[in-house]
Amino acid sequence: MKGALFTPDNIRATAEKRKTQTRRLDGLKEINQEPDKWMSTGVKYDSGKIEFYSIQQSDTLDFALIKPRYKIGEKAYIKEAHYRYGTWVKNGFSKSGRQKWTFEAMSATPVKYYDDPPEYEGKSLVLPNTKRETIGWYLRSPLFLPANLARYFIKITGLLPQRLQDITEGDIIAEGIETGLTKIGYYYAFGQLWNSINKTYPYESNPWVWAYKYELVNRQQYK
Repeated sequence: MKGALFTPDNIRATAEKRKTQTRRLDGLKEINQEPDKWMSTGVKYDSGKIEFYSIQQSDTLDFALIKPRYKIGEKAYIKEAHYRYGTWVKNGFSKSGRQKWTFEAMSATPVKYYDDPPEYEGKSLVLPNTKRETIGWYLRSPLFLPANLARYFIKITGLLPQRLQDITEGDIIAEGIETGLTKIGYYYAFGQLWNSINKTYPYESNPWVWAYKYELVNRQQYK
């Protein structure tokens, strides 16, 4: 089961069905070292589903077969930051002799999210990860959210390799940007959003991206 990382704002927009597209850099690091030297030249199909796009360097005969992380028709769960109730236990030592720790969640306690944080006497309570061996609520990285605890699931309905700045106004709205802006306003808002998430390849560098279209599905449809 593959997970997909989203920011809290993008999770909210997806849950409200305002966001139905996402652009990703998966597997395109080499291409984006010199993005102007490459162009999309075709598609390979696997049982009718898009599996590879070919990106050809414009001034040579070199090819790069780049596989997207998700295929059309594939489903994924959204990985988001969350709170777990539990404690940290010692788990041996590293090669350098440092104490290693493992977080053990108390499974009987439900997971909480950014829109319903844990409270203690009416106040939000999250213990810093340095409070080892203390039982309580801890903020956990999205990377540690398993599929069985996820609350949102998506199905990929479209896939296209493109330069980031080829995005249209309609696509920008489908990325969850608020409506009612001017044309310049749409592109500025999207550029700011992109740069807040992707530091290595900013909007101004116009990197190659995978443009995914998706729809929200329920847990039963995910299986």
